[in-house]
Amino acid sequence: MGSNNIIYGIYHFLVEDNMQKSSSSSQGKYIDFCNSFDNKVKTYREEATLKRIAHYQDSMIDYKNSFYSNTEFSHNNQQLKPVNNKTTRMVDSLVATIPLYAGLKEGLSNPFQLFVVGTGNYGKSTLINSLLGTGEKHAAENTLPETWKIDIFEKDINSNEAIIQYRDGREVKLPKNEVESILKDEEQKRKASNREVRKKLKDSTDLDKEAFKELKLKLEREELYTSPIIEVHWGIKGSEILNQFSIVDTPGFIQTVMGEVRNSVKEYYHKSDGVLWLLDATSISASGSMKLISELEDTLKEIGGRRIDNNIIAVLNRIDLVDKNEGDAQKVIAEANRIYGNYFEKIVPFSAKLAFEAQMENDEIKKKKSGLDKLRNEINNTFFMNAKDIQCNKKDEACSVYSYEIRKKIEVYHNDLNQDKERLLKALDRVETDMQNERKAIKDSYEQFLNSYFNTVLRNIDTKLSILSDIEDKEKQKEYLIKEIFMEDYLKSETKLRSERSKNKIIDLMIINTKQHNFTEYKHLSKYNKETQGIILTNSHQASHDYDLMVPKAMKVGFASGAISGLFFGGAVGLIVGGVAWFAAKKIKESLINQLVGELESVYNANLDTFESYMDELYHFAYSEINNTICESLASIYELKMKKDDIKGFTKNINALLSEGYTTLHSIDNEPSTFYPSAIEIILNN
Repeated sequence: MGSNNIIYGIYHFLVEDNMQKSSSSSQGKYIDFCNSFDNKVKTYREEATLKRIAHYQDSMIDYKNSFYSNTEFSHNNQQLKPVNNKTTRMVDSLVATIPLYAGLKEGLSNPFQLFVVGTGNYGKSTLINSLLGTGEKHAAENTLPETWKIDIFEKDINSNEAIIQYRDGREVKLPKNEVESILKDEEQKRKASNREVRKKLKDSTDLDKEAFKELKLKLEREELYTSPIIEVHWGIKGSEILNQFSIVDTPGFIQTVMGEVRNSVKEYYHKSDGVLWLLDATSISASGSMKLISELEDTLKEIGGRRIDNNIIAVLNRIDLVDKNEGDAQKVIAEANRIYGNYFEKIVPFSAKLAFEAQMENDEIKKKKSGLDKLRNEINNTFFMNAKDIQCNKKDEACSVYSYEIRKKIEVYHNDLNQDKERLLKALDRVETDMQNERKAIKDSYEQFLNSYFNTVLRNIDTKLSILSDIEDKEKQKEYLIKEIFMEDYLKSETKLRSERSKNKIIDLMIINTKQHNFTEYKHLSKYNKETQGIILTNSHQASHDYDLMVPKAMKVGFASGAISGLFFGGAVGLIVGGVAWFAAKKIKESLINQLVGELESVYNANLDTFESYMDELYHFAYSEINNTICESLASIYELKMKKDDIKGFTKNINALLSEGYTTLHSIDNEPSTFYPSAIEIILNN
C-alpha cells in the first residue's frame, strides 16, 4: 500500500497541475474527476479490506471444521468435554477469534468506534459522560473497572434496551434492567471464583515454588470464572457526538487478577478505530502508560504495523488539579510532551470534571476552561475527516493482529503436539527395551536356579537312592523320593518366591515407566498428587496363575497318580521291595536311574515352560498397561480418542490433526496479493 500512496499523490499532483492550467469551465470537470477518483480509491480500499478479512475468517472456519471432522476426539466432536487442556484452550481461542473477523467486516459499515482507555481511575467515566453531553451519567463513575467486557454507547438502539454480545459471536437484545441484572450476576460469579481460588492458593503453602506456580496456573485455567460476555451495547438518545462516533468504555488496562497485576492493552486497542488515551496530569511520570505503549508498539512491529500515533489522541486529564498557580499547568503539559512526545502527536489538556459540571450547570466559562471544545475539535479533525480511511487501516491492522495471534497459538499447539508425539514414540521404544531386558533377566535368573536344582537332584539320585532299600513301606518310599530326592517343597517355595519377586519387579517397572513417561502440563505439581503414584497399576493386575500351579503337575499329584508314580509301579517295583539285592543287578539300577533322570528333565522343562509362559503373560499385560497409560496421559492433554492397545490408530489420529494445522498455517502465510489492486489499475480504470 505504501507504493500505491506515492502513486496516488503523484497522480493527484498532475491532475491538479493540469486543472490550474485549464480554463475555468474545464476545472469543474477536473474536480469531478478527482472526486470520482478518490471515491473509487475508497471503494477499492474497502472492498480489498473486506476480501482480506474474509480470507482469514474462511481459513479459520475451514480449520475449525476440518479440526472436528478429521480428528477423533474423546468426546463428541464439536462438543468437547468442559475440561481445560491444550485442545480445549486452542479451540476456545479459535471459536473466539472467528467472530472477531465478522466484527471487523461489520465495523466498516458501522459508526467510527472511539475507545476511551487508561491505566487507572483517571476520570475515564467522567470524560465519557462529558463527551456524550446529555447531562446524565451513562458510564458508571467511582467504580473499579470490570475485567471482562466493554461498554459501547450508540444512538441506534432503544434507550430502554441493550444488546449483549457473547464470546462466540451471539447477540441478545434484552430490556435494559434485565441486562443490568445479568451483568451484576456475572460480576458476582467472577468475584466468588476469585475468592475461592485465592483460598485454595492460601491453603497450598506446602508446595515448592515451581509447583505453586503450576497450581496457580491450573486454578486460573480451570476454576477462575470467565464471563462469556465481551460487549454490551447501550442506546443513548440526544448525544451529538454519537451522530458521528460510537463511544466505547473499556476496562482499565491495569487489572489485578488472582493477586497479580496484568494489562489488557493489546486486546482492546485492536478493536478500536480511534483511541482517546488518558494520562493523569497529577502523576504524569508514574502512570504506567509508557510501559504499555512500548509493549503495544512492539506488538505492532511484529506484524509490520504502523506507529500507534496514527489513531490516538492523548488526553491529559485532571489538568485543573495541577493548575494552582500561573504556569503550573503549562509545566505539566511540557513534561507530558517530553515523556510521551515520541508516542503521541497530540496531547490535549482536559478536565473531565469541569466539562461535566459545565454541562450540568450550562456554564460556558467552566466549559472553556475544561478544554471540552478543544478536545471535540481534535477528535473531529483527527478522526471524522478521514474516518473511512482510518477504519480501513485499523481493520486491516486488526485483521493482521488477530491472524498473527491465532497463528501463534495454532503453531504452538501443533509444535507441542508434534514434539509430544515424538516423545511418545521414543518412550514406547524405551519401554519395550526396558521390559524385554527385564523379562530376559528374570527368565535367565530362573533358568539358572533350575540348572542348580537339576544338578542337586542328580547328586541326590546318586547318593540317596540306596536309602530306599531300607524303607519297607511303599508309601514312605514314594514320599522319600518326592521330598528328599526331588525336593518338592524346595522347588515349590522357591518357584513361588521367584514368581512373586518377578511379578513385583514387573509392577515396579510399570510404575517407574508410567511415572517417567507420563504426559502432564503440570510436572512439578503432579508429584504432590498421590492419586497418580501408580495406584491404578497395582490394583488393576490380577495374576491369572495360582502360584501353586508354578510347580509341575508331576510333582503336584504325588504318588496317587501321574508321571512319577508310574515309574515305581512298573517293572522296578519288585526290585525296590526286595531290598538291597536289586542293586546288584547293574542294568536294572542304571535303568531306574535313567528313568529318574528322565523324570527330572520333565520336571525341569515343565517348570521352565510354565514360568516362561507366566512371564510372557505378565510381560504382555504390563507392556500393554504401560503403553495405554502413557498414551492416555497424552490423549487427555489433547482430548484425543485413545482405543485400548491401538497405538497405530492413536498416532494416525495425531498425524491427521497435525496435517490440518500445517495446512491452515500455510493458508495464513500465503495471503493472496490480489486483495489490493495497484494504483495503476485504479488510475487506468478511472
